[in-house]
Amino acid sequence: MDCRGDVSVIFENSVKSLANSQMMQEYRSNKRLQWMVVGIAAILVVSLLKTLADNRSEQQAELKTQLALVARLQAAADSPVDESQTDTLMSMLDKAKQNIPEADSKSVAEAKALAAIEQSVGHLISRKRLNLVGAEEHTAGTQTYWSVRLNLAGQLKGSKLVEFLQHFDSSSSGSRITSMQYAPKTSDTINVVVDLLYKRVNNE
Repeated sequence: MDCRGDVSVIFENSVKSLANSQMMQEYRSNKRLQWMVVGIAAILVVSLLKTLADNRSEQQAELKTQLALVARLQAAADSPVDESQTDTLMSMLDKAKQNIPEADSKSVAEAKALAAIEQSVGHLISRKRLNLVGAEEHTAGTQTYWSVRLNLAGQLKGSKLVEFLQHFDSSSSGSRITSMQYAPKTSDTINVVVDLLYKRVNNE
């Protein structure tokens, strides 16, 4: 039994049936419908070409961005280094490192952080609750640091808010406010999370 012959006959009959159908007869006799089909086909072709062109434009834009980045990196590599600026930056970095308090262990850093907050701003807050959240170890080169996180909550009068914040401004290289919630005038409640930085020092 020749299956391919049967398939060919079935396909031929299907084509003849479609060609002789009422829909095809109407299509052949209706010039307006023919032009509508041609117009739809043209729109689809234009849409496809536009999509391909847009994709190519996006790829070209991305390539230009990458080439510009490479050019900037190359220019930076070829530019001479100003030794005076480098010395100034290193001096500022050394000064900042010197202002960071020291601790010889993680537990000591945690204890010092609790004592430091109590001493600096503890007297400004009533109904105070001071809790240790935890400490994370960081390494920069050969130097080890501990970032100690504390949670301080209580009541702070509005007249003392500025004094409180001054203990965590840009002049303080070892402490910063991570988050703060404050409700002035109504209840004066404050809830603040503070990070304090300590550098490890070996006592030999």
